[in-house]
Amino acid sequence: TVASDIIGMLSPSSTLDDVETGLALIHHHRTTAATDTDSDSRSKTNIDIRTTAGVHPYHTTDPLDQERMASLLHEGYTKTFDFPPPICAIGECGLDYSDGFPDHGLQKAWLAAQLELACRPEFRELPLFIHERLAFDDFCQLVEA
Repeated sequence: TVASDIIGMLSPSSTLDDVETGLALIHHHRTTAATDTDSDSRSKTNIDIRTTAGVHPYHTTDPLDQERMASLLHEGYTKTFDFPPPICAIGECGLDYSDGFPDHGLQKAWLAAQLELACRPEFRELPLFIHERLAFDDFCQLVEA
């Protein structure tokens, strides 16, 4: 990665469990990079890794838990002393009406919950990482609400 001049990586989350895993991996990576005394190893691990916090439309069959998501956002964005914060966006969230995806109502409920979190003062500066396929009108209606 050093030879390629890669300085950062984004690992988007698709579920709330992914958010927890991502935060743990980023913490481990940053701790290792900060305490590594081998200059060659440090140069290999000094990459900014960040994640997103959200539920992809495909995973909206997971129980809707807005408070757990808010807690994870606080942990990885507002309460962290790390800079930059591990969480850099809300998402991947949205609607996907392709065959095989969950019920439209479940997807809409999750998207509405994630949009509501994005509008909270403490999270307003986070961009949305959105996903929309075959659901443009419903997506726009929820975003404009």
